[in-house]
Amino acid sequence: MGNDLRYTIRTLSRSPLFTAVCILSLGFGLGAASTMFNFMDRVLWRPLAGVAEQDQLAGIVNRSNTREWLNSSYPDYRDYRDKTRSFSGVIAHRWQPVFVGTVGETERAYAQMVSGNYFGVLGVRVIAGRTFNRDEQQERAGAAPVVVLSERYWARRYGRDPAVVGSTMLVNRFPLKVVGVVGAEFRGTIPGLEFEMWIPMVMHREVMGSYFLENRASRPLSLYGRLKRGVSVAEANAEVAQLAAALAREYPQQNEGVSAEAVTVEGHPDGAQRLLREPLYALTALGVVVLLLVCANVGNLLLARAEGRRKEFAIRRGLGASTARLMRQILIES
Repeated sequence: MGNDLRYTIRTLSRSPLFTAVCILSLGFGLGAASTMFNFMDRVLWRPLAGVAEQDQLAGIVNRSNTREWLNSSYPDYRDYRDKTRSFSGVIAHRWQPVFVGTVGETERAYAQMVSGNYFGVLGVRVIAGRTFNRDEQQERAGAAPVVVLSERYWARRYGRDPAVVGSTMLVNRFPLKVVGVVGAEFRGTIPGLEFEMWIPMVMHREVMGSYFLENRASRPLSLYGRLKRGVSVAEANAEVAQLAAALAREYPQQNEGVSAEAVTVEGHPDGAQRLLREPLYALTALGVVVLLLVCANVGNLLLARAEGRRKEFAIRRGLGASTARLMRQILIES
């Protein structure tokens, strides 16, 4: 095997153009296919990077009586969280641009306002400090003046200074205590977007100047739930639909005609996967076709090269080389 490998290196080095064409062709085909599969993996198959066991997550989405997608209200979120048995936990979130810093020295950042159980349900890795504790998960306006940063934002703005944890930062001129930093792999819960900080939703009035947590008619929230072991999305969907019908009867002014369903992460309407699903499938199929064409072309080149080496192989057979030995040589070159 060692002799065959050394002979292969000498042979290919004597044909640099042939070798370069084969390597570049395979590199192009593999690069195109792997890039598209990577996009598929990140956008469709595992869009929520940094979330533990994301195949156990399901979205809870509302529809109007005309079948249009709707977000949820905070009172509805509480009902889905407290009254469903299919989920071990349900979270709510919305995204919001904010300004960080003092007057004249502010910079724009992108935050998610989240329910207190957000990080616990998702199982996000913490690299410094902590996430929201029990006291900060209370559903009382202004009860949790804290913020969790992303690792990328921590590195860019603070140079990974560990002293940032425990310090105070101004977000929309309101002071929030930095309690922790989460790993760079976690970008948030809207596929395709990358968020820099997470703020408890009970601070919405102080940070954003408005409060909707008691208003069932206000629907700014997206919901995810973690399925209990052994519970399928279809089973959760049946329970969610039943609860939505009960809410429509109980609150006809706010919820009449509003239905709900449980969907996979890939099928959630909130995120890039909704817009990119069909183009990505088409581009991935194209990437596979390109890879097959490249492999066929390189295979033809190798066949043509082998055809031109009939004399060499005949001499080697005459010197005692077996068919298996010649096949091994060709396979090593391939």
